[in-house]
Amino acid sequence: MKKDNNFFDPNEKIIWQGRERFFPRFVFLILYKFLIAFGIFVVGGMIIVLGDNSDGLISLFLGLVFLMLCYMIYMIMLNGSIHYIITDKRVIGYIGIIRKKFKFIDFDKIQNIDIKISFSDRLAGGNTGSIIIMSASETLHFYHVANSFEVVKILKNTSYNIKTDINFPNALRPDTNPGYNTKYKS
Repeated sequence: MKKDNNFFDPNEKIIWQGRERFFPRFVFLILYKFLIAFGIFVVGGMIIVLGDNSDGLISLFLGLVFLMLCYMIYMIMLNGSIHYIITDKRVIGYIGIIRKKFKFIDFDKIQNIDIKISFSDRLAGGNTGSIIIMSASETLHFYHVANSFEVVKILKNTSYNIKTDINFPNALRPDTNPGYNTKYKS
């Protein structure tokens, strides 16, 4: 996604941007559609067994095949319209083919960041995973991101830096900091 002056603040910088990897979604679609195809096969078997009394089942069979193909085409088209952006102020998720939907979470509002690695992510390799970014009122998912652990490091580091700057402005920081000196007994 190119930087649009109406979309970003004037002094906002993009740190990272990415898209959903196609392969994990494709694997999910294949596995999911395999299960549907198995159901269609069962319906097809029922059509053969019932013979002439199967007019309704033939319509059901053809309808399921049509819906399966339409859903696969939609998911492939949707994959090209998913964008994830990390700026120096917020995290942005953008999705939509016809209707565009944006989700924003400012770094000072982030409460938790998780990574989920699914079966299709493992098959895709490349440290692919889904990142879940949570605030008190919003959850933003970055699905099937390549090098997800590196992206989480960027998110956590930027969030920590922004929260530190808000809580401890430069003018209030001491010149020396003795640090945390508690010792744990083993």
